[in-house]
Amino acid sequence: MKKLSIFLTILVFLINFSLLFVSAQIIDVSIDGNSTVYMCYPYDYNVTLRNNSVNQSATNINYVITLPIGFNTTDPLAYNISSLGPGISNKIKIHVDTLCSAQGGNISVNGTYDYNNTHAIFTTTKPISLYQGAVTIEKTPSTQNATLEENVSWTITVKSTGLGPIENVLITDTLGQGLKYISSSPAGALDSPGTYKWTSNEVPALSHMNPNDEVKIELKAKVIECNNLTNLAKVSWGCEPGCLGQETIASIAFQPNPPKIDYILPTFNLTYCGTGNKFTIPITNTGGTAYDFNLSADFGPLTVTNITSPSGASYSGGKFILGNVPNGTTNLTFDLTPMGSWCSDLPSGVVIFEPLLLQITILRSVLLLSIKILISSQITISGTMLIYHP
Repeated sequence: MKKLSIFLTILVFLINFSLLFVSAQIIDVSIDGNSTVYMCYPYDYNVTLRNNSVNQSATNINYVITLPIGFNTTDPLAYNISSLGPGISNKIKIHVDTLCSAQGGNISVNGTYDYNNTHAIFTTTKPISLYQGAVTIEKTPSTQNATLEENVSWTITVKSTGLGPIENVLITDTLGQGLKYISSSPAGALDSPGTYKWTSNEVPALSHMNPNDEVKIELKAKVIECNNLTNLAKVSWGCEPGCLGQETIASIAFQPNPPKIDYILPTFNLTYCGTGNKFTIPITNTGGTAYDFNLSADFGPLTVTNITSPSGASYSGGKFILGNVPNGTTNLTFDLTPMGSWCSDLPSGVVIFEPLLLQITILRSVLLLSIKILISSQITISGTMLIYHP
């Protein structure tokens, strides 16, 4: 009899446990939506609760949704349902945006409810795989030789190197103070002094780049100084400003090219009591450009007039002001006019002029070359009646 009592007690316990287990499973929960996601993309997920009972209601239902790191939403993540009748479902939609910090993980739902005088729980998870986007930037050549006033060029290559696509790509290029932007293809937009940028406005392909897509930009600049010749290129992308990116530096190896000036003075024959006293001094430069070039010359009682070459040259304060003298030959052409009346008051003695190559200065450069050349040239006044030989 005692054994029968023990048997019945165990049987009742098993039946009650079975009923409890069954009652704990009347709420079924599911999560619908993408299981594979990309960074900086929008996604929608549905969470559905269903009461599988045929005759009992679930009450006081409370549950919380947990998202992986970097999944952002403005929708609520905690919910309460006072009652869910037999065979009834409840579905809510959550809109999420994956950020630059997004990571793979699980979307999980955990909740409790009451049923048949029992407090039960429910839980489910949805695994999420993240295909990360990535980008690289390269600038070629990384180093190149150049001298003052020389044009240089680079190729900027941006490549999508991740498992997922990238969007809203921004490229910037900042030139050092020793470089002056000339042009680029495609053309860039001025972002700040010395910095140009390319977005989808300038390059439509930057709005969306699939894995292995490339964008190339050709950039040209001029060397205007001897220093500050670095060039910094950056790339960023994503849904947050500059959240993901890379940078690269290129530079110029400056090659000094100082000017090398030489000239030959002509024979200065002046027509007595006449006109047509035009002379040319060929100035030869076998080096780099001579900037702000002046040539001092003392012509004594003669006045320099009518400088016709080079364009823009002048004479003031006892010197020719020629401006920049490039590599090659520059002809300095001018007239010499006697002061006063040489026909009634003839000069005597030797008229000496002293051309002085005063200074050659490389613009904004550490290189300063000063040269002085003193040359005496004899001037002959000639005419039909009288020849003066100093």
